Amino acid sequence: WTNTDLTRHDLGSTSNQLTAQDLNDWINAKAPSNSVMRGTGDTFMEAGRASGLDPRYLVAHAAHETAWGTSSIARDKGNMYGIGAFDASPYSSAYGYDNTEAGIIEGAKWIAENYYQGRGATTLQAMNKDYATDPRWAEKIAATMRGSEQYTKPSNISVNTTVNMNGSGDNKRDGREIARTINRNIPNEFRYEMLRT
Repeated sequence: WTNTDLTRHDLGSTSNQLTAQDLNDWINAKAPSNSVMRGTGDTFMEAGRASGLDPRYLVAHAAHETAWGTSSIARDKGNMYGIGAFDASPYSSAYGYDNTEAGIIEGAKWIAENYYQGRGATTLQAMNKDYATDPRWAEKIAATMRGSEQYTKPSNISVNTTVNMNGSGDNKRDGREIARTINRNIPNEFRYEMLRT
């Protein structure tokens, strides 16, 4: 993730270790047996390649909009992201696609063109301003994305840095305060160590 607050994760960034099988494991663990999403890991990976969007986001968005692939809009129209499904007439106004696979791929490209690139809405938080009327839409999709972590492999990125601070008297105390401030502002999932000399 590019941000620990997944509503601010750059939707154009993904794990380089993510596989279609990871996505299938996640989908199959969450989606009911009658879901049109089951077994679509390859399609979501292709949608990610075609649109430039994170496949984990695409799965989470589809899961939210279609109740994990069980809604009539998903089943009848292949619409996996709720595109065009206005509150007053969700079924009749929703865009239709030839099948589920087309809905996943073409819908992802539509989101990329109209939101990620078209409006510069590169995060769920930014998309929530225009995409959905639910003010908690971004939080709900972010929570579903977070649920992918037990099924998808994280990127193992190791960052090592050294900060040298020299001083005496008041400067030494100021240096310790700076180090405490740095440590408080590092996200919890990053491992860090402060060396004292």
